[in-house]
Amino acid sequence: PGVSQPRALALLVAVQRAASHPLSIALAAAAEPRLGPEGAQVLRGLKVSSCNAIPSEGITAKVSGLGESRQTVMAGNMKLAERMRWTNSHPAWARKVNEWAELGLTSGWLGTEVDGPLVVFAVGDEPRPEAAHAVASLHALSIETHMLTGDNP
Repeated sequence: PGVSQPRALALLVAVQRAASHPLSIALAAAAEPRLGPEGAQVLRGLKVSSCNAIPSEGITAKVSGLGESRQTVMAGNMKLAERMRWTNSHPAWARKVNEWAELGLTSGWLGTEVDGPLVVFAVGDEPRPEAAHAVASLHALSIETHMLTGDNP
């Protein structure tokens, strides 16, 4: 299972570009500079149509240019992977996702209906440099702080 990194990145960029969710836009923007020449060439040959959101899971899109006539490609979170039974067929990938979650990273899965999961990846962000000062200032005022995020339950 799996595909080359340039091909996977190209597929991820193509599908995420077609979606309107802010996370999709951010993923495409972060992955595109990492394509390299091979990935950029693959990306030019991909055509995405009928991109749809899967609420609380990810996106699905029809993609041509993968060598077959057209495939349904899905990109999403662990809920999507579990529903598609990708975690059952790739337990090592599921374990890796759990490791990433413990590190505070958010994982994503990319796959097709035909081939199943192609890659699993993780993303994360760093706190803003000014965050420590802002939190310390709130604590100095006896205001208790908590970080709320939807990334990892």
